[in-house]
This record gives sequence, structure tokens and C-alpha cells, in this order.
Amino acid sequence: MIELRSFGQRALVTREAARRAVSTLLADQAVLSSIDLDFSGVEAVSPSFVDELLSKLFPAGEHLERVVRFVSPPRRLPNQILAIGRGRKLRIVESPTGDWVVSRVATTDKPRV
Repeated sequence: MIELRSFGQRALVTREAARRAVSTLLADQAVLSSIDLDFSGVEAVSPSFVDELLSKLFPAGEHLERVVRFVSPPRRLPNQILAIGRGRKLRIVESPTGDWVVSRVATTDKPRV
């Protein structure tokens, strides 16, 4: 589990902070099928931080089988984050414990003949 508080910020609000987090996260292991991000101690997360984070963890055009769990996020799952997920073709749900769980939406696209 990656503790995002260890980046020394109580508010994760910039795209640059998201790029640093992903860079650290993927430094040792290029492909992880399950990632837990611990937001304990983080007081705020912005939509731009989440958008950048998801753009790096779920790159467009790549069909990685991956689940990312936001453990102890600083607030309930807001509609802005849900919209980011829809725009990136990701499924984001709030678990009964309040965690946000992100996965790629399964596509049923068939090659056109």
C-alpha cells in the first residue's frame, strides 16, 4: 500500500503531485494489477490530481487489467470524480467502507467487418 501522506502534503491538488506519486509508485514495478493508495492524513484531493493520476495508471489505448483502490479518501466520492472516470472509460464506485475503487470499463467493441 502506498501512503500518499508520505509525499509531505496534506492537500494533493496539482497534476505535478500526481505525476510524482505515479513515478514513485511505478519505479520498481512497471505493471501492477492491483494498487492500493492510502489517503490517511490527506485532507484534500482535487479533481485535477485524480484526473492526472488516473491518466497515468490507466493510459489511453492500453487495456491494462488493473484495479486501483483509494483507501481512506478525504471525502465521499464526488460527482466530479465520477465524471472523470466516465470520460476515461473507467468505473469508479464507493465501497461500503468509503474507499473508492477504480477499474477499466469492459468494452464490447467488436471489430467492424
